[in-house]
Amino acid sequence: MPIHVDFTDTQDLTVLPPGIYNVIVAACEERTGKDSGNPYIYFELTVEGSEHEGRKLFFNATVIAKSRPYLMRTLQALGWTDEELRAPGGLDLDPMDFISVRCRAVVRASTYEGEPQAKVTRLLPIDASIQAVKATVEREAKAPPPAEEITDVF
Repeated sequence: MPIHVDFTDTQDLTVLPPGIYNVIVAACEERTGKDSGNPYIYFELTVEGSEHEGRKLFFNATVIAKSRPYLMRTLQALGWTDEELRAPGGLDLDPMDFISVRCRAVVRASTYEGEPQAKVTRLLPIDASIQAVKATVEREAKAPPPAEEITDVF
């Protein structure tokens, strides 16, 4: 008996080009780094409103003391306010609260195990102006990321 397969809606495996993409959080969960043992928040993002509609991107936000400024920036991009983030005693994050939240993803070219890939380096608010977003990306591209910024967990 033959095996029938229909590839008409299959995404190609070309790497998403560097740029700034409107995305929606499709999945989110707390995970633990295999080697480091550090907790992190895993985000699966889906590109919206471009020729790359439907493509998947992935972003990790580490939940350790030295990465708190970057986690805070990520949460602000996803709509949390300073008042919520700086509440006395901290806050409890429910991964389900992130589902369907829209933001922008800054994507750069990278390699992983010798293969090219699109790497999300930062999330930005969905309402950030294109000029402000481009200025941020250009400024960050000129300087290497701080050693304590952690966006991947191995």
